[in-house]
Amino acid sequence: YTDVSGAVPELVRVLRPGGQVGLVLHASDSLVLRQAREELGHLAWLQRNSTLLAQCRSMCDAMALAATEAGRQRLSRDPAANRLRGDYNASLQALEQRAPVSSCPDILFDTRHALADALNFSRQSGLASLGRQRVDQAASNLEDGRLRLSELADCALDHAGASALLAGSGLQNITVVALDFDSPAPLAADF
Repeated sequence: YTDVSGAVPELVRVLRPGGQVGLVLHASDSLVLRQAREELGHLAWLQRNSTLLAQCRSMCDAMALAATEAGRQRLSRDPAANRLRGDYNASLQALEQRAPVSSCPDILFDTRHALADALNFSRQSGLASLGRQRVDQAASNLEDGRLRLSELADCALDHAGASALLAGSGLQNITVVALDFDSPAPLAADF
C-alpha cells in the first residue's frame, strides 16, 4: 500500500528502456475491500464503545483482588465492583450480538479473547498491572488494524481509476486487467 500516484512516476523514472512494469492493486469492489470496510466498521464501533476497554482495565483491579479468598469476599460486598462487572458484561453482550450478523467478525472475537486474557492474567497473578498492560496492547493492536485497513481501502482503485492513473504515466502499451477467481470459493475461511 503506497501513494500509487507518486510511486508510478518513480517506477517510470527507473525503468530501463523496453522494461516492463506489473502492478497489482486491490479493486475497490473486491471481496477483500468489502471485508476491510466491514472490519473498519467494527473497529469504529469498538472505538465509539471505548467503554469496553476502559471497563476491562478497571475489571483488572477486581480480578487481581479475586486471586485470594479474602479478595473475593471483599468484592462480593462491593456495590461498585458489582456494577462494574454488570456494565462490563453488558458491553460484552453488545459485542456478542454484533458478531453473528457479520460476514467477518474476527476482530470482535479477537478483542473479546484479548480482554479475557487480560482478566485471566490479573486473576492468576494477583497483579492488575499485568492485565492492564494486555488491555493496552489490545487497544494498540486495534489501532494498528484500523491503520492497515484504512491504507488498504485508500489505495484501492476501480478499473477507471487504474486506467486514469496509468494513462498519464508515460508508460506505453498499457493493459489494465481484472484478476478474477474462477471459483466462487471464498478468499478466507472462518475457523
